[in-house]
Amino acid sequence: LWNPVGIDSRHYLSIAEFGYQTEGDARLLLVFFPFYPLVVRLFHYVFQDYLVSGLFVSNMSFLFAAYLLYELALLDMDRRGALRAVKYICILPASCLFCAPMSDSLFLLLTVACVYLARRKLYAAACVVGFFASFTRIPGVLLLAPVCFELVADIIRQRRAGESGRRFWWATAGRCAALLLIPLGLGLYLFVNYRLTGDWFRFLQYQQENWSQRPGWFFNTAEYQTIYALNAAREGSTAFYGLWLPNLVHLFGALALVIAAQKRLRPSYVAYFIAYYAVTMGATWLLSAPRYLTAAFPLALSLAALTERKWADALATAACLAGLLYYLFAFLQRWSVY
Repeated sequence: LWNPVGIDSRHYLSIAEFGYQTEGDARLLLVFFPFYPLVVRLFHYVFQDYLVSGLFVSNMSFLFAAYLLYELALLDMDRRGALRAVKYICILPASCLFCAPMSDSLFLLLTVACVYLARRKLYAAACVVGFFASFTRIPGVLLLAPVCFELVADIIRQRRAGESGRRFWWATAGRCAALLLIPLGLGLYLFVNYRLTGDWFRFLQYQQENWSQRPGWFFNTAEYQTIYALNAAREGSTAFYGLWLPNLVHLFGALALVIAAQKRLRPSYVAYFIAYYAVTMGATWLLSAPRYLTAAFPLALSLAALTERKWADALATAACLAGLLYYLFAFLQRWSVY
């Protein structure tokens, strides 16, 4: 079930088992970041099976991510609102893929943990977690945005409260220096590129040559996604139902939800989502918009903030459940779900 042609499970499990290769088609797997395969390999010593290890890591990561999302939401919402946030992260259409042996669940856990620690003013710990997030996926480096927002706001509050002196400024300098840990995770991945190929950015070459993937603008993504959707619909291709239609719904739907909820969210969450959206949705060959956006925790918080009234909650829940069943059916039918 978890090793069809469409999703990346087999690639992560291959890296976990054999490591990165430098020859043949296997060398292209360098585009997948190392931390998730490393964790799977670690648990292989327990389960003696890479698929079982991958499933364990992904499902346990999602379980802890949901718990931490609840704790994070409680900092700004009442208990019912926090429970709604957990509900929505569990029933968003692409949430079924959190169970797959891919890095999505681990990335979600690390991003939520990083922001939660920053909210609790444990900035050094937040940056350590951010290091592992940026060693898991390239958008992990974007955690600099929410951590910086929270840190600057905290410094301003302390100054207004009259805190100053050598001890205060040394503590502030230390917390600012800790921010360097977050991009260091990406730097370590670039070093892996260099050690294997002699090129710090070889993964970009592989992405462009083999997946037509390079940074772009959201507007261009929306344009070509719409063109491909219309062509697929005209041809009656299942790619319309499994790929292009879900992509477009998430491209515009997720952005609309966060914009509608932005006054009810912390500025640090909105800043993170904007940066995350620009990077992930600007890809020149975007195939996994539902997966990527579901792993952005502000989306679930936005839904929770917008559904305080029972009728809105019921309507959003029904829409998400319908989308989840549809997307799971499309995945099982191999309708180009990536």
